[in-house]
Amino acid sequence: MDERLARLRAFGFVTYEQYLRSEIWLARRSRALQVSGWVCFCCEDTDQLDVHHITYQRLCQERPEDLVVLCRYCHRAAHRLPGDPATAHLRLRDRMRGAQDHQPPRQTTL
Repeated sequence: MDERLARLRAFGFVTYEQYLRSEIWLARRSRALQVSGWVCFCCEDTDQLDVHHITYQRLCQERPEDLVVLCRYCHRAAHRLPGDPATAHLRLRDRMRGAQDHQPPRQTTL
């Protein structure tokens, strides 16, 4: 059994979908939407908003910093990005807003 399913079961949920329909999750989701101002973190859209788990480490006991509001398009895109899932929303935001990579330029030797 994977870690996420084990956490869900420890809190009395059989599936992730069941948890997403629970009063616990709906309250956390509502709070995240309110804090975000009902705006997608990446593209600033206000339609079809989802609340994305940055980490599942505290699933069923999420902290505000474990969640980010994304529109449906950005949410799907974040799940498809290669690399660390915990930073997908940041990398996607940078792409969507045309920001440069925050890494210092590489020094090359000739």
